[in-house]
Amino acid sequence: MSSTMEGRLRQAFCALVGSKYAAVVAGGQAADWLIEQSKALADAHHEMSDVDREAIKTVLTPCKAVNEQRNHLAHSVAIGLRFNPAFQMVRSRRHKYSSDVRPFTLTDIRAVASELLSAGIALTDVMTEAVGRDLMDISEALFWEDSFGDDEDS
Repeated sequence: MSSTMEGRLRQAFCALVGSKYAAVVAGGQAADWLIEQSKALADAHHEMSDVDREAIKTVLTPCKAVNEQRNHLAHSVAIGLRFNPAFQMVRSRRHKYSSDVRPFTLTDIRAVASELLSAGIALTDVMTEAVGRDLMDISEALFWEDSFGDDEDS
């Protein structure tokens, strides 16, 4: 689910830039970077309506929140305690001497996966409404050109 949301974030970033070459910049970027850059691009996109710009920034907020939960799950050490159904997820914190410890049950983990999916779908819906389907597909243009473009030697 996480990689699906990251793909949708790359797609949104490229659509906001409006160039197939944005995929080169977006490739390999972390979800948090894509979220922050997309917010900045939405602010700068003056040819878009204020309503659409605000909708984009609003839908990026749950993307950021669920990405933080996902990061905690993905980058923590799970410690199981006897007689406790929740894993204690232990993660070091930058510039802190104590660890961040959070309990996560299987239900919590499933909820994060569901929120990742929902946030990604909401982002795609809002972005498609704001920029249109053609711009939402621009992130794949170089891939399609390389894979299925005209072969001049034929």
